[in-house]
Amino acid sequence: MEWWGEAERALQAVPHAVAGAVATNAYAPERLTKDIGVVVVAADAARAEAALRAAGWRPIGRLALVSGTSWQNDAGHELDLIELREPWAQEAITAAQQNLIVGLPTLPLPYLVFMKLDAARTTDLADVSRMLGRATEHDLQAARRVIIRFGDDQDLEDFEQLVQMGCLERGIDQSEV
Repeated sequence: MEWWGEAERALQAVPHAVAGAVATNAYAPERLTKDIGVVVVAADAARAEAALRAAGWRPIGRLALVSGTSWQNDAGHELDLIELREPWAQEAITAAQQNLIVGLPTLPLPYLVFMKLDAARTTDLADVSRMLGRATEHDLQAARRVIIRFGDDQDLEDFEQLVQMGCLERGIDQSEV
């Protein structure tokens, strides 16, 4: 966690939020990860990159599946800087500033679910299922509202199926949520 604090200090002047596996671990059973994913609004990407460079991080490449860059510090720790262009990005990052988990501004569950649902990679969908299987009804309703505002009917249908899968995984009846 110490090196995550280093990344947080480097980016403190740029609105950002933790995403990816580190954020998922805040809402579901932990899964191992070797890096930390950080999201910024695309318009702030250059400032975030400059802040990382000033703190001694160096770019190691472009991300393949999303817009952004991968970075490494002198100790070999990696950080993925993801540039969000979606209409919900600013709202989500602003909300993350009040959602501190282990001292890091973390994407609130509804936005993290929507981001991972949109990515539709197998790992992301598994993460969504694990998170939703443990979510409260209040959190599920908040996620539904985000999906209804920014997604489509298919996104909502996929969400409901992942809620059911998450509940089944935990061995609970969805009506108990």
